[in-house]
Amino acid sequence: MAILTASNLSKSYGVEPVLRRVTFSVEPEEKVALIGRNGSGKTTLLRLLAGLDEPDGGDVARVRWARVGYLEQIPAGPADVDVFSHALSGAADVQALEIRLRGLEARMASPDV
Repeated sequence: MAILTASNLSKSYGVEPVLRRVTFSVEPEEKVALIGRNGSGKTTLLRLLAGLDEPDGGDVARVRWARVGYLEQIPAGPADVDVFSHALSGAADVQALEIRLRGLEARMASPDV
């Protein structure tokens, strides 16, 4: 079962079509690369998949537990923040789990436990 499916996605800006009837699916454990020339629609496609923009036509579907994150090409905020930290800022739940995990690891390492 596909974790992400794009069906007949279309998107135009003004009269200029950027995406025309794009269809694909991503299966569990599959690795995907998105490669193309500047202006070919890569960012538009990613924004549609993340739900940040609406397609002019077609649908995006994903399994309930799947999340799509999107990191801007030029992130807003302080210039001294590295990409990893910026990406994590959108995943507070992951950060909370990591903090909890570190606490559990420390307790397990304690000879008193």
